[in-house]
Amino acid sequence: MKVDFEKLNKAIEKVRATVAKKNQVEAYTWFCIRDGKISSFDGTTGTVAPCQIDDIDCCVPARKFMALAGALSKQEGEVEHQDGWLEVKAGTFKARIPSADVRDFPDLLGILKGAKVYCQASNLVDALKACRDSMEKDKDREAFYGVGFRGPYAYSVDGKRATRATLDSSVPSSLSIAKPAVDQIVRLGDPKHFGPPKYLFLSGNNVGALYPEAGAVLVTRALSSNFPFDHLDEAFNGGPKNLSLEIPDEMEAIVKRVRAMVDDEESQLLLSCCGRRLTISSRATETGTTQETLTFPVGEAFEAKIKAHSLWSVLTRLQPEQIDLSDLLYGQKRSILFRGDCYEHICALMT
Repeated sequence: MKVDFEKLNKAIEKVRATVAKKNQVEAYTWFCIRDGKISSFDGTTGTVAPCQIDDIDCCVPARKFMALAGALSKQEGEVEHQDGWLEVKAGTFKARIPSADVRDFPDLLGILKGAKVYCQASNLVDALKACRDSMEKDKDREAFYGVGFRGPYAYSVDGKRATRATLDSSVPSSLSIAKPAVDQIVRLGDPKHFGPPKYLFLSGNNVGALYPEAGAVLVTRALSSNFPFDHLDEAFNGGPKNLSLEIPDEMEAIVKRVRAMVDDEESQLLLSCCGRRLTISSRATETGTTQETLTFPVGEAFEAKIKAHSLWSVLTRLQPEQIDLSDLLYGQKRSILFRGDCYEHICALMT
């Protein structure tokens, strides 16, 4: 059959993120081409997208197929499947790659059978974007390795930062999805791919994002039903607000200038409040010190430190509107609380 490789590459781009790594189950390092769709699955999360190969059903090695289609991206050609091989032709070029039976690959669309709507929030992608910075990166801490949903909120925490994003539609039960699935839903939410999903669905232990207009779906396994984010509501709802101000327009530029002098992204900025002034300063081993001062009402004097990267990331990626300083109810650790349009984000401070 004839193939436009530029269009094929666009389909591959949508599913490549959920191809398994080389050291995992071999079948999961392949693409499955079936019923006019191409799919990938890494053992936990899978993506299905429409493609123009609609009369061939087979599995092919993902990385070889990506490389081959990429090399022919500006051309048209043909693909044929026979005797355990997928043959690709374009002009004078010809290549063969091995294929396998589609029965060796999970039927991701089959999971839709019996599925129930779980989340219809129209701002789901924005909520997940807000949670990404504070997602746990360590797979061994599985309970926190992703984003949790309960009621009208999405939660994430990594031990130093925490986020609670408000959904515009509540979920009926508590569950969590792993970081790779969160990343893929955000990625596919870009208009150049599918845009926001119509809804999340629940089918047994599987959660999915449905894109009916694109004829596509993402499927992932829900993490443990034990909800590990209970303590976050206490942190976000309680505690005296010693300092509260609207983020000034010049805040991002000030932090950019101060952090330019730090030794590395793990270096800390010093926040000092005295009188009616907040001073943000840095001290570097070789380049010396730098500081800038903002003026606003302050409830009490304090000094605390925050990682330069954490503060910069919040200001540039989350673009908060308000900032609070409070004592967490479950301890005396200082925290800085940023509030945005649909989220709250806490960064731990060191005194």
